[in-house]
Amino acid sequence: MSANPKVLVDGQSVFKMGCSVLHPNSIIEVRGANNTVEIGDNVKGRVSINIQGGGSEVIIKDNVNIMGLLNVVIRRGFSSVVIGAESTFQGSVRLFNHEPNSIEIGPDCMFAGDILAMTSDMHAIFDADNIRINPSAPIIIGNHVWIGAAVRLLKGVTLGNGSIVGMSSLVVRGQYPENCIVAGNPAKVVRENILWTRAIPMA
Repeated sequence: MSANPKVLVDGQSVFKMGCSVLHPNSIIEVRGANNTVEIGDNVKGRVSINIQGGGSEVIIKDNVNIMGLLNVVIRRGFSSVVIGAESTFQGSVRLFNHEPNSIEIGPDCMFAGDILAMTSDMHAIFDADNIRINPSAPIIIGNHVWIGAAVRLLKGVTLGNGSIVGMSSLVVRGQYPENCIVAGNPAKVVRENILWTRAIPMA
């Protein structure tokens, strides 16, 4: 059963939730037509979802565990945020689409706290010929990816399956391979051919 979050959804949009327990301070606010918010089964924790404009979707798949606050913001419509099953969030995680674009998170990802992912700079920059030089771009996070505390993921980032992003890294546009460690400001690949597990090793 739901813990009765605050839900404000325009009549031309859809909100669906399976058998999940959201924190009572959760807020789902959708302003605009033809939007969809879907929360699967056994999703636990506190969410703040705010959509403005039409044609967007936020999908949180089954067994996602939020041990802090997951804040999803979509502005101007025609955007998507999809969070894969079995993923976990610790502390504050912010996923922002201020221009039409997408954030895709694969299954079994592990997020620490104080994390920000943004698909745009929120303000346009033009060159001398009045051509925009900072368009928005999607963020794609593969399966079983570990994002460390205080990481910033900027537009146009793709993280391969099984990768790790080190604490306080600034990850800028680019495609990062599978099973690697990415760290630094700006981030770069510092080690390849790694595997990681959620299990805490015994001393």
